[in-house]
Amino acid sequence: MTTVLIVEDEANIRKFVVVNLTARGYDVVEVDNARDGLERLRRDLPDLLLLDIKMPGMSGLELLEIISREQPISGIPVIVMTASEGVADSVEESSYPQIVEVLVKPVSVHRLVEVVSETLSES
Repeated sequence: MTTVLIVEDEANIRKFVVVNLTARGYDVVEVDNARDGLERLRRDLPDLLLLDIKMPGMSGLELLEIISREQPISGIPVIVMTASEGVADSVEESSYPQIVEVLVKPVSVHRLVEVVSETLSES
């Protein structure tokens, strides 16, 4: 089964992702902070990471920095989900090759499923 890890501090966003991706056959693992996300990435090597950027403690950008330097997790594709268009613009222009898409919240179910499906079919 294809595993998706979501690292998101907002419970309602995590639930939205879990419900909609699980209904489509994905195994979804959720954590509410970047430190736990890093631990799960290292331990489980999911097929895809859905990552929020603005979180208390370690930010999503800090997690991306670690991911980009560490094998084998640097090969995991990342979909960034952020509520800030300014952050979305800066992340898109950044040098994180594992980012495949930046979604600005709120994101529709259709767009979420489409991007996840396309990303996983390409990897």
